[in-house]
Amino acid sequence: HKMFIIRSIVFFIASVLLGELDIKVGRNRMLSTMAATTCLFIFTGCTPRFDDGVKILQGKLDWGKGNYQNATADFLQAANNAKLRGDEFVYQYSVYGIGSTYLMQGENDAALSKFNLVYEDAPDQIKFAILYNSGIIAHRSGDYETAANFFRQSLFIDGTSTDAKINLELSLREESSHSNESAREIMPVSEN
Repeated sequence: HKMFIIRSIVFFIASVLLGELDIKVGRNRMLSTMAATTCLFIFTGCTPRFDDGVKILQGKLDWGKGNYQNATADFLQAANNAKLRGDEFVYQYSVYGIGSTYLMQGENDAALSKFNLVYEDAPDQIKFAILYNSGIIAHRSGDYETAANFFRQSLFIDGTSTDAKINLELSLREESSHSNESAREIMPVSEN
């Protein structure tokens, strides 16, 4: 929170300074443009963590557009940079992004392996998403009991998630209907 407060103060001061510049034709316009460019350069030259955050944002935007190759590249770059710096927070978000991209591409085993890399030390928001997505993977593979357990665990973290509640209910229904079908198959046919 301190970082955002400091940045908001700096940007406020910059807006006042840049607002006082008189943009006119000629030499004043050139000075104004140079001052604005210098401020942009100063404010965008932030920490490596900020740069990796921008990479994660780019990966998320690519992921949302369905451009999974670029998203994977962005997340991998941020993860490698964070690992070199020892920044666990950025690393966890990056690896989660890689796993969710693999999930969207149908690479369920690769997604689970990425999720397992960061689960233990991850913030609750990432833990919830990992459990939820692991439930999706289990449900897709037909393991409804495991899917129900994942959705149940995710609800312990965020009990307000309607999607997790719905998916838990669907998994429980599939599990019970699947067990009823199995019981019908096992019963011997009686001869009359």
